[in-house]
Amino acid sequence: MTFKKVFFLMIGLVLYTSPLFAQEIKAKVNDEIISSFDLSVRKKTLNFINPSLKGKELTQKALENLIEGKLKTQYAKKEKISVSKKEVEQNFLGPVLQSGKTEKDFLKELSQKGIDKKDLLKVIESNVLWWKILENQKENSRVSVSKEEVAAKKKALKADLQKTAYFIGKVYLPVLKNQSKEAVKEKALSLLSRLQKGERFENVTKGLEFVSLNWQKEDTLSKEVLLRLEKMDIGQVSSPFWVKKGYMLLLLIEKREGTKKETMTLWDMAQLLLPKEQEDKAIDLLYKEESCPSLQKKVKEIGKKSWIYSQNVTVPSRFPEKTRHLIQSEKKNRFIGPFPMGKSSLFFMRCQDIEKELLPPDSQIERMIKEEKMKDFSDYLMDEIKRSAIIEVK
Repeated sequence: MTFKKVFFLMIGLVLYTSPLFAQEIKAKVNDEIISSFDLSVRKKTLNFINPSLKGKELTQKALENLIEGKLKTQYAKKEKISVSKKEVEQNFLGPVLQSGKTEKDFLKELSQKGIDKKDLLKVIESNVLWWKILENQKENSRVSVSKEEVAAKKKALKADLQKTAYFIGKVYLPVLKNQSKEAVKEKALSLLSRLQKGERFENVTKGLEFVSLNWQKEDTLSKEVLLRLEKMDIGQVSSPFWVKKGYMLLLLIEKREGTKKETMTLWDMAQLLLPKEQEDKAIDLLYKEESCPSLQKKVKEIGKKSWIYSQNVTVPSRFPEKTRHLIQSEKKNRFIGPFPMGKSSLFFMRCQDIEKELLPPDSQIERMIKEEKMKDFSDYLMDEIKRSAIIEVK
């Protein structure tokens, strides 16, 4: 056997035994395969969309979502129905809008959680495709939405905007028959200590049964929980408190104040992080600068590798209350700081304010209402498609 043949044989063996080629088949939908890799990617995406989904329920939902996605694509192909990239990208703005973040920050959060934008787009594409399939059905030709219905829905959405919403991590530790109240409280205090030290919520709560991580409006929260949240700063963890038959902990991750406005003011913020001992040198430079671009240029010219300049659009509520008021009281394009960060110092500059629409356009509201009306038929059609399909779950 020649060296060349041996070389290519070795390459083949490496590829064959790599994770990409060693995927376990989880399901077949009319001979189309769903692999364990597909399932693990979709689990991450669905958990991002709905953080309360965990364990077996998350696995089941992800597998169902993948199976139905295959069926929708196959049915659409047969009916010659397709979706353009532009339509998918337009609908991608929906989750971004709901998150209350800029698209840049939203994508950054996706990346931090190991989620590729492509998979979220696949979920969105499947939903848009299904919508077009439903619209194509003769049974739905009579489904219409009046201007009055759109106006009523818009009024309800405006009312929702006036409610303060909290993005919170909740942990509930029930006191079981074989446990003492003191032992459970001790466990709760141990979790509190880990969260206060900055350990990730997902890591601290791993393996616990009663855990949730989601947005909740003030009118959906109990009095005990709401009273505590109203006094907490972003990033703060509550002390364990007694609820029904156990102890609860709260982590306030983000807060959206209720507003009567239909737009939200976002801040385009510049940040400069540098070693504490270089504070004085930085101050001489910073307070002479009157714009973010000129400061960025000056930092590059100085060439200090230990100075970290960044600029991004952010929601004001992400800052602790005192810092937020300080930034608001200062003129734009003026630096604020230094703020101590361990061995480093942090400076802020508010470059500009950006107004973002909070309410979806009327066309999207009309679509939301139509989807609600079509839901019963949607369930019926999917059941019919499943009956005629060959689905094997391994």
